[in-house]
Amino acid sequence: MFESTRSIIIWLGDCAKTTPLGLAGVQPYCKLGRHLIKTSLQVLRLQRETDKVMVKRQRTAFPPNFVHSLDGSHMMMIANACKEAGLSFAAMKNPNSTLLRSKWSPIAIPHRTILEPQGQDLDYINIAHNHLLHSDWAKLDKLLTKSNSLRVKHILLKLQNDYVISLKFFKWIELHNPSLLTLETNSIILDILTKNRKFVSAESFLKKIIGSCSCDVNHHSKLFDVVIHSYQMCDSTPRVFDALFKMYAQMK
Repeated sequence: MFESTRSIIIWLGDCAKTTPLGLAGVQPYCKLGRHLIKTSLQVLRLQRETDKVMVKRQRTAFPPNFVHSLDGSHMMMIANACKEAGLSFAAMKNPNSTLLRSKWSPIAIPHRTILEPQGQDLDYINIAHNHLLHSDWAKLDKLLTKSNSLRVKHILLKLQNDYVISLKFFKWIELHNPSLLTLETNSIILDILTKNRKFVSAESFLKKIIGSCSCDVNHHSKLFDVVIHSYQMCDSTPRVFDALFKMYAQMK
């Protein structure tokens, strides 16, 4: 999307900074000015902030501050989810819960707190979703150049209660830009089909996913993690795991 670090900084600088929690981000970087205080004994020269903004510092400081705001928001969402789950204490080193899964019993809290799309991503998803509901493929064609994997994923999540439109949209992306289809989006369409008892179509997708990297052990491990993740996002059915195990048994 960007060709250099400088272009990223400029792009972020043009964005409004609102955290996923809905809080406005403020960067109080203002130029310093001299303030003289005259007394009977001496003149004190003090520095204090003025109303003039430090433009350069505002731009250069925004990217790291933006990332920290996302990280802080995610941690707060995890803390709230832990409280709702009855956990009185939680300690995490990374956002993927590696320590939690390796040393304690697995919990789904980090995955349930995935940040929702904001700003232009949210606008794009809502517009594309509306076009899909009205089968306006001509307008969708014009949006294709601005599509990305995140947007495709959330469009599928919005469509998950209608397997017909979901499948049409998935195949449309597969035809026009298959690079946008990740392991996660494949798993989401698998959940959608399984929830709607379209087992033949679901098994066809599974066979293609598994067969694409049949010799890669890491791929199979990642596939299982992704299926668990999408199962939670889609509030899916255990039948998706039945289909997964059945397919591996047949291929073996």
